[in-house]
Amino acid sequence: MGTRSVTHFKESSTADPFMTLYRQYDGNPQNHGLDMVRFMQGKELVNGFGIDDTHNFNGMGDLAAQMVAHFKTYNYPLHDVNGVMLPNMMKSPRYTEPRVGGYYIMAPGAEDVGEQYSYHIYPHDEEIFITIFDEYEEDVIYEGSVTDYSYWPEVDGNAVEIT
Repeated sequence: MGTRSVTHFKESSTADPFMTLYRQYDGNPQNHGLDMVRFMQGKELVNGFGIDDTHNFNGMGDLAAQMVAHFKTYNYPLHDVNGVMLPNMMKSPRYTEPRVGGYYIMAPGAEDVGEQYSYHIYPHDEEIFITIFDEYEEDVIYEGSVTDYSYWPEVDGNAVEIT
């Protein structure tokens, strides 16, 4: 059984989510959290964009759409293992056709789906903020800007560096 998570996309820290993404496995901060932070870092939330502005997010709806597209299409290459096609994690992931499963769009605000972690992504002071909540421990693990830190919260006593 995998570590499940939900990610709520919101227009502000106090707004209700307009979309929720469910991840069936690897939903812990050192996987899903780090995957999201790496995807969002170096990009800005904008309101309107020019012809040469291709690497930012035109509002939270665009951020949510890009993140879903990223997760559904950024995959490890498949290889045959005894007649079964499995991800080859010895090779670097790359963009491919979308794969079945793993990530699902849920009703906005969906919870109690067996998730251990919930993530809330929202704009604050023209930056992208993320709050990470451990549902089992009922504790906030991180709350702040995506760009304000260079280390992930400690997991099992070890800080995970973002590279």
